[in-house]
Amino acid sequence: MSTTKYENVTTLDTQNLEALVELQRSKFRAEGEVTYATRIDRLKRLKALIVENKIEFAKTTKREFGGARSYEFSLFSEFAGKVEGIDYSMKHLKDWMKPEKRSLVLALPAKHNFLF
Repeated sequence: MSTTKYENVTTLDTQNLEALVELQRSKFRAEGEVTYATRIDRLKRLKALIVENKIEFAKTTKREFGGARSYEFSLFSEFAGKVEGIDYSMKHLKDWMKPEKRSLVLALPAKHNFLF
């Protein structure tokens, strides 16, 4: 394996990584339920970041595979699938967020239903 050093590589030790994950977890819990508009905004921003950085993603993927992948394949695999997935998610998000009636299988009377 090559020992070549690359620019823009961030090294995190375990302690810093655990602190980062805990910070993300606490922010996630504090935010509570996220609205449809917020989710769409986040998906649009994610898509924009991927589109803006597609060439770097392709170059990095090609490099990580030791040149075994062509630039075009790397561009396709790192760009097209993700953008299509984001578009699909935006199209179906409203349906996915609709409340659903669910029955609970507990020691409760059979008529108890809860809305999630």
